[in-house]
This record gives sequence, C-alpha cells and structure tokens, in this order.
Amino acid sequence: MEPGDAADRARELVPLLRERAQQADSDRRMSDETMSALTDAGMFRLLQPRRFGGYQVGAEAFVEAMVEISRGDGSAGWITSLTSAHNKWAGFFPLEGQEEMYGDHGDLRFPLVVAPQGRAVPTDGGYVLSGVWDYVSGCDVCNWLGVNALVPGETHDEPPLGLVSAVIPSSEYVIEDNWHVEAMRGTGSKRVIIDAVFVPTRRAVRMAPAGDPVGPPPLDGDDEGFFRVSMLPLFACELGAVAVGIGTAFVELFAERAQVKTSPFPPFGPLAESDSVQTRLGCAAGVVDRAKRVLVSVARDYDAAAETSLHFYDETETRRALIAVQGLVLDVCGAVESLGTVAGSSIAREGEPLMRAWRDLMVIRTHYLLDSDRTALNLGSLLLGIEPRSRN
Repeated sequence: MEPGDAADRARELVPLLRERAQQADSDRRMSDETMSALTDAGMFRLLQPRRFGGYQVGAEAFVEAMVEISRGDGSAGWITSLTSAHNKWAGFFPLEGQEEMYGDHGDLRFPLVVAPQGRAVPTDGGYVLSGVWDYVSGCDVCNWLGVNALVPGETHDEPPLGLVSAVIPSSEYVIEDNWHVEAMRGTGSKRVIIDAVFVPTRRAVRMAPAGDPVGPPPLDGDDEGFFRVSMLPLFACELGAVAVGIGTAFVELFAERAQVKTSPFPPFGPLAESDSVQTRLGCAAGVVDRAKRVLVSVARDYDAAAETSLHFYDETETRRALIAVQGLVLDVCGAVESLGTVAGSSIAREGEPLMRAWRDLMVIRTHYLLDSDRTALNLGSLLLGIEPRSRN
C-alpha cells in the first residue's frame, strides 16, 4: 500500500462502519466481523515496519485514514487508531520480541495502557507481571496487550526502582467486564487482570522517568527514521484523528437531517431553511475543516522529523505539538455542541447517530493526554526557564 491509498481504503469502509455502529454501541465492543474488515483493509499495518509486512506509510497518511474510519464509527476509529499506532511502539522492543509478536502472519493488534497500574518484578530472563489495568480499549478483539508497570523496590517502604513496558499475548490476561458507560461504548475499554505472568526480556523495555523507552529502537536502515522520533506527538495525533473524524461525521449527518426534519412551529419549513441552522452548519463545517488541517500539519512535521533523522522533539516542541492537537479537539467539541443545539430534541432518542457522536466526543475530551491546562502550564514553565511538572 502506498501512503496515498490509506485514506481511500479507509473511506470505503465508512458505510459498513456506520451500519454496524449501533450494534457495537449496544454490544460494548467491536464485532469480530468488523475487526476482520479493518484488518483485511490493512488498517492495522499502516505504521507497521516494512520488514514485518507493514506499510509504514507515515503519520500524515495514518491520520488521514483514521479520520475516515472515525467518520464511520468513533469507537471503531478509537480502537483502530490507537491499536494501529502501537506498531510504532513495538519498534522499541528487541528484534527477537518483535519477531515473536508479528509471527509468521505479521498480524499485530495490541492495546497499550500507558498508566503503570501493576508491578513487574525482575526475575531470571525477564519479569513477573501482575496487576489490574483499566481502560484497555479493544481487549476483546486484539491478539496482544501492552502495559506499563512499576518495578518495585526491595521493600514496601522503598520507592519503585523503575518503569517497564511489557507485551503479552491475549491468552495471558483475563478480562473483567466493567465497561458500563454512557459513551465510547463500542471501544470495549474493559479491565484486564494479569496474575504472575512471566514476560521475557525480549518483550519488555525499560522506560525513562519521562515515559520514553531507554535507548534507541533496535532498527537500522535509511527507512527507519520514523521509529526514532518521540512517540508522544503521535499519541496525541491518534486522539485528534478520532475527534476530527467524529466531528466530520456530525456535520455530514446534521446536513442530511436538516434536509428532511421540519419545524413544528411557524413557518413550518425544513430546518435547512433556517438562517440559524445554515449559519451554525457553516461555522461548524469550517471549524472541523480547520481542525483537520491543523492535525495534518502536525503529522507532516512528525514525518519531516523522521525523514531527516536529525530533528528530535525536545520538551518545548513536543508540548507545542500537544497544544495544537488539544486545541483542535476543543474546537471540534465546541462546533459539535453549537450545531447540536439546533438539531432538535429528537436527536436524544436511543440509537441516534448524532447523539452517539456528540457524547463520544465529550468523553474523548476527558482523556489525560488532552488536558490542555496541564500542557499549557508546563510549556509556560519551559518558556520561563522553569522545570516542567510532568512530561506533558
């Protein structure tokens, strides 16, 4: 697949995803059939290394495709965007571990829980992993799982000795169905329990305090620059692409609705004839389009850094990229809310795509990485020569 083909393949799936969106919402997970369609279209190989059968299309082509998937269904976009991008994270692991994860078929789909909610106890040849991890999007339908865990001190009173990122096959964790929520239901972001699972060093990477893997990824060659660029801006683009895709769908679905819905009050015409509706629709469409342009610009910067292999995101540049994505997500949420208030109360009916998109966006906005106040505080501190308080 060439970079220009990624969005086209994703766009072809939009009707199918919209058709299945309500069922995924009711089931609180993606269906196996939907995951097969996404896999067959190559959506999980977009950022996968070429040496393992991936397309390695780059960040710009990736976000363009994820916007399209999210146009079809926000939950499908969330699982696909996050899971597909984690193929870059796999690039930080020892080659022996990557070979095991990709296997003979090259099919690697794994959620990654960044928050260290468990423990990794060092042992001969690896770690013993135990704990409970929440918000594991797609844990029902993926074949591997990535989690971050603390390396405990020798006694309970000692602070952790470090942080480890580990990957285990899906057969080695248990799912606890605690995903009873009002939005993003189809993501199936349930709890997983890992009980004393041995993880060999080939599938474990020590992490620096800032949250990046220690040392460069074990890849070489002229085409591997993508795997040397900091992960954090790409993490943000994953979320931004989903928000832009949902916002685009909202504008499209609203326009369709406005053509047929009529007002019960004089002058009794269709919503489409209302000046207020036309104005808000135009504003919302413009905001969402602008958001996509910003997102693509951030992704292009990321690709440029990978292409040169000379420019690496320092703390200031990383936070500027984060603020750009956080701002576009806020803009999309505001545009959808403004437009939704003139759609009529009937959009609150169960199964209504507009309401599903609206509430999904509001929940995406709560993601830790989209906390613009924290990022702005840290960027301001950096610009004043003050040590930032967190990595983002």
